Amino acid sequence: MKRINYKSDFDFFLRLISANGEEIGWPPFDWTAKFRTAAAWQIFEASCIGGVCTNCYNDNGRIHIVADNHKLPPGRLRVDLSVMIPEGVFPDGSRLVVTPAPLDIELVLGTSGLPTSAEAALLLPALKGDKGDSFTYADFTEEEKKELVEPIRQEMANELKNKADREELSPVLVRDPEEGMEMPEPDFPALMLRKNEQA
Repeated sequence: MKRINYKSDFDFFLRLISANGEEIGWPPFDWTAKFRTAAAWQIFEASCIGGVCTNCYNDNGRIHIVADNHKLPPGRLRVDLSVMIPEGVFPDGSRLVVTPAPLDIELVLGTSGLPTSAEAALLLPALKGDKGDSFTYADFTEEEKKELVEPIRQEMANELKNKADREELSPVLVRDPEEGMEMPEPDFPALMLRKNEQA
């Protein structure tokens, strides 16, 4: 990890990697990168919108970020990268994809090494190929689809358990001995209607 004194100006190359592992280089679409460290409200922004670049430039096909007078506090550098991928199905003609990620750069209180350009890579799971084509659900493998769905299933199970622990639902829930899960009784809607005043 590259360590830089937080009061120092610095620059680095931001490498964008597509879902299939290819380097995108300079994006063929508009983008905005918001950098922060420990303080979420203190942001340094770089962008290239409509060909107008701010705090960055195209360095032989690579994104070169120049953090001049950035005012970021100490901490690991993080980025929220927003890209506008041209796609006709959206009313404004492009799909907004936001990718938050930590980078391998840390702003520190102490001294840093000689001022040299660093590199930070960022995986964009919503892009594939060297043209930045959209990455659709069909492009995921079965294993990747399971990895996407499992956290959602777990969250729903936890939410159901939390609701079951509440006093207003506990009288209408019974434990299924085989599954070990709490399930609503068959007349659950009728019981809930009786508990609530009707208009």
